[in-house]
Amino acid sequence: MANEKQVFDRIKAKLQTAIRSLPKIMGNEAVNFSLDRFKNQSWLDTTAEPWAPRKKKRGKDAGKSILIQTGRLRRATRILSIGETKVTIGNDVPYARIHNYGGTIQRHARSETFLRNRLTRGASKGRFKKGTKAGKGFSFKAGTATMPKRQFLGRSQTLILRLTRIGKLQIAKALK
Repeated sequence: MANEKQVFDRIKAKLQTAIRSLPKIMGNEAVNFSLDRFKNQSWLDTTAEPWAPRKKKRGKDAGKSILIQTGRLRRATRILSIGETKVTIGNDVPYARIHNYGGTIQRHARSETFLRNRLTRGASKGRFKKGTKAGKGFSFKAGTATMPKRQFLGRSQTLILRLTRIGKLQIAKALK
């Protein structure tokens, strides 16, 4: 009787250890899934949904991967909080939401003054020079910009299946 209790307690301790480590393991898997979205340039739920292509076909960004101009959006995808039974992953970059869900950005009318001190003659014509002179004012009209949905964070059936498989493997490994 005492021997059975010891075996039961040992199995219970192994299971508790495995369950305590699950949130961190699953959070890392979810972050890696989101980072793979940048690599594959698509969202993966029950099927792959490719991101909308760039409108700009020429220039310095032509042919580059989408949403990876500086890499800030990708680098900021991380685990935000870990609890005993839940993990929150996210991105704290201000423009992450509009890229993930799509939508319309409203730009307000504004005006700015630019100081332009440039050389007007000689071999260095057009280059900036030191000194001060009155600036020239520019006005920008109000407008809108529409961002297509390029999801990299969120609920996905594929991710849920991966997390379920990982959870089962961790529990099975603890029972060995």
